[in-house]
Amino acid sequence: MAIYYTGLRRMPAHIVTFIELLYPLFAVFFNFIFWSITPSTMQLAGGFILALAIALLVMVYYKFDSSQQESSQS
Repeated sequence: MAIYYTGLRRMPAHIVTFIELLYPLFAVFFNFIFWSITPSTMQLAGGFILALAIALLVMVYYKFDSSQQESSQS
């Protein structure tokens, strides 16, 4: 836990948020790799929706961030 909280202090909040959102995807992935537990159809659908939502959040964040930088340079 100490490593976790040290990382939280050193990383920007927007990066930590995206990493935290990836936790369920990694849990299913590692279950499959290490214990050969096949994900159910519902887990795969949920993982797809979660990955899509994270991708959209990243795209919106970087679009917003780049527009902020352009307006501050003008």
